[in-house]
Amino acid sequence: MKKLLLTIIILVFVHIASGQTIKRLFLKLPNECTPEINEKEKQILLQKGEYVIPGGDSIETVEYNVEETTKDFLRVEQSFTTGQRAFLAIELRIFKKSNGDTILIYSRYGGVPAFFNQQALLTFNIKNGKLIDNKENLLPDTVDLMNFIKKGTPDSIITQIRQAACTSYCLDTSYCLNTKSSKIVEYELLFGGGEDEVDKWLTTNTVEFTWNGISFSKEFIKQ
Repeated sequence: MKKLLLTIIILVFVHIASGQTIKRLFLKLPNECTPEINEKEKQILLQKGEYVIPGGDSIETVEYNVEETTKDFLRVEQSFTTGQRAFLAIELRIFKKSNGDTILIYSRYGGVPAFFNQQALLTFNIKNGKLIDNKENLLPDTVDLMNFIKKGTPDSIITQIRQAACTSYCLDTSYCLNTKSSKIVEYELLFGGGEDEVDKWLTTNTVEFTWNGISFSKEFIKQ
């Protein structure tokens, strides 16, 4: 009975410790990675689940919210409390390397619900609890639109897609770090409105990147 109790205590401790790891790394991010809040304010955000940026008024007040957190994933979102629909989503994900080291992927995208785009993607090596810039470019900042478009698509359609100029749709792009697989992240290209008009010119709208312990391999998911 004592051994069972000790095992449970150890498992609970490990779970709590691992769950805090991603949060500690969030606190270590450079301030430019979390616009308008510093480390002290990030601590309040993690403790309370939300943080309202001081100085707001009835016209514009900005807040951060913790949307989801697991032992190796964290998502926070910046938005307005006063009616504006603009948002900024920040996602973090930890991956283990074959040699036992770990890396942290940082992704940021935002805009408005009907029109948003990938804004930043960074990779950090984790050494002794510190974040060190990784210069290997393990993931591309974006995936070029031509990778999604069928061969033979008229130039006029390609131009419309690139500029998102057609009044019937808007172009959205973003990384999704929290996927069903522990080894996969996704890059998604979505259109708001006019999907039927656009979809016939697309070969896919999702690219999967699979982590093998050293690098990410790319695979286009067929529609």
